[in-house]
Amino acid sequence: MNEAMVPFICLIAITLTFLSCSVRTQNHRIRKSKEKFDIYHVDINSPNSTRTSKKSADFYKRVYPHDAQQTKV
Repeated sequence: MNEAMVPFICLIAITLTFLSCSVRTQNHRIRKSKEKFDIYHVDINSPNSTRTSKKSADFYKRVYPHDAQQTKV
């Protein structure tokens, strides 16, 4: 291997590592925000997957009353 290529290869390795960590962090943030800001809480332990509305569902119903009537769960 040419010695001049070593810094370039190290730079590529560092960049790929950074991008990998960045993507994982972003996926974690998206998953956490989705859990926090969903409209309904779904009880996965219930046989019927019981849904309980959260405060954000009430807000959604006030802001978009037409959509809330059409999307009953």
